[in-house]
Amino acid sequence: MKKKMILIIFLLLALIIFSPGAEASGQDAVQVKVNGQLMLFDVNPVIDSGRTLVPVRGIFERMGAEVKWDAVTRTVAATRGELKIKLQIDNTGADVNGKPVVLDVPAKIVDGRTLVPVRFISESIGAKVDWNAQSRTVLIDDTAIDPFDYHKLYQAVNSSDQAKFTFNLKEELTVTGKVISANFLGSGVINKGDVQMKGSVSIPELNDYIPMEITLKEGELYSKIGDNPWQVAQIDINKGLIPEDEFVKIIKNIPLKQEVWVDTGGKAAIRYTISTDREELTGFVNKLFAQSVQFDSLGSSTAISGLKYNIVFYLDEQGRLVKEHIELSMNAAVPELQATTKIKAAGDIEFSDIGKEFTTTVPIM
Repeated sequence: MKKKMILIIFLLLALIIFSPGAEASGQDAVQVKVNGQLMLFDVNPVIDSGRTLVPVRGIFERMGAEVKWDAVTRTVAATRGELKIKLQIDNTGADVNGKPVVLDVPAKIVDGRTLVPVRFISESIGAKVDWNAQSRTVLIDDTAIDPFDYHKLYQAVNSSDQAKFTFNLKEELTVTGKVISANFLGSGVINKGDVQMKGSVSIPELNDYIPMEITLKEGELYSKIGDNPWQVAQIDINKGLIPEDEFVKIIKNIPLKQEVWVDTGGKAAIRYTISTDREELTGFVNKLFAQSVQFDSLGSSTAISGLKYNIVFYLDEQGRLVKEHIELSMNAAVPELQATTKIKAAGDIEFSDIGKEFTTTVPIM
């Protein structure tokens, strides 16, 4: 029964995945904020001769500039509108719209990333720069950057409706005082509401490893767990979709952190962190589960309470959702177990080949 409950909860988590975190830094690390948003770099800013140097591509792109790198001449070229900037590694000379400019310290390469004095970057573009000594934070104010856009976030969250994905989730389930853990690994594709995935769940406490397959196709959910035969449940997919106005209403009432994220390719992107235990989110999740999954057909009418939720959406430079990091804890009232189950889960879902059309097939029963 416990094993069955773990798998039912997995389907519950799968809905979170398919329905439309901050890195640690040292105490003395230098931070950069652009219009109040914290910049996150894969190579930390450094201080050279009293000047703060930062990864040039991430800052320039966050400020709306296009950046090109010439490996032969070791030159960075940035363009924003009619503004054109050029500077060379280990050279204090730079060019701004054809006029020579002298840098206090030259650009340098650190761990494969080009670092440039942050004051030169911002002031050459016309932004205001301040320094907060107490928090060791460079503050850049650039009014040319667009403010927060809820529509953009909504579009990004829904951009993964055609994509490949991989998932790696860890879950801890407490039933009648006994803790059972499970690890879910797998991959699949999403194609406009249809989902096809294969994976496995391992349960160390039960010394068990279970393969699984799940297909969501045209309103039917096909699931095969271990050696059991395929199970089919009817689902009203349309009721599971979140209208934009409802999405925005929920998000506006929940603390949301917007940061600049520099991906492994050095491209500037955005990540949004939602962390809350507000009651309206619990009600919304219960509504989503009840309308989308119809758990009665799966043998359970699970109801959620005490939901604490932390999710990070990673958007690429094109505004597409490329990764989600999920952490949640909640209580699930399970009539079939006559108990309230405590659940903790955390993991990542990564998306690729976004926007491509994929084929999903109904399994042979």
